Amino acid sequence: MCARFNASQADNYKPAGTGSFFSLANDKDFETVRFMYNNMDDVEAYSVHEVEVNGQTQWVNCLREYDQPVDNCPLCAAGNKLQVKMWVPLYIVKTGEIKIWERGRTFISQLDTASRRFNPLVSGVFDIERQGKKGDQNTTYSLINIDKDDTQLADLPELPEVMGSIVKEFTFEELQNYLQTGTLPGGNDNKPQTRNPATDRRPSTSNEQVTRREVRTRSTGATQPRTDVF
Repeated sequence: MCARFNASQADNYKPAGTGSFFSLANDKDFETVRFMYNNMDDVEAYSVHEVEVNGQTQWVNCLREYDQPVDNCPLCAAGNKLQVKMWVPLYIVKTGEIKIWERGRTFISQLDTASRRFNPLVSGVFDIERQGKKGDQNTTYSLINIDKDDTQLADLPELPEVMGSIVKEFTFEELQNYLQTGTLPGGNDNKPQTRNPATDRRPSTSNEQVTRREVRTRSTGATQPRTDVF
């Protein structure tokens, strides 16, 4: 079992006592993107633990639901901090790439506000702008809407898969063994896998090769006004 859940349930998970990854390095840096969701029902959050294996950190699934005993997950029982994370798939308008943005619980409200204004959410084009210097622990990000059109998820490349690639899945026994030996099965490859957003909004159990859809790249001009900030 893995503790993956709809983002609306994120408050139930609280700590007790790839493609490539998206980042903006400096204050006022920005990137024009689409969020690869139809609505908040598509948004998944994950309860995870951060562990170190062979000098490298990786994310590991928490084995218990929020209302289950701590002992249901060896890492929880051992005091390893439980964290709620989202890995948000972004379509980069300028390049047509898919990138993954690691976010925490607090980002859910920003995404929910944007989703209420755009249906489907993928039809909105946003600038994500960094507010904070490099290394500033209080850095925030503004979502600035600059355009809207009729783009659908089916028009974009396949979604990266989070579970099994960014977040590793292990059994109760494997996590118990990790606590004793510091080792886990497999390597530390966190490269996201891909899935088809048109037919598989949940993790696929199939080994079939997914064919990439033709991408319709939409660009936005620099003269377009910024209309909404979230």
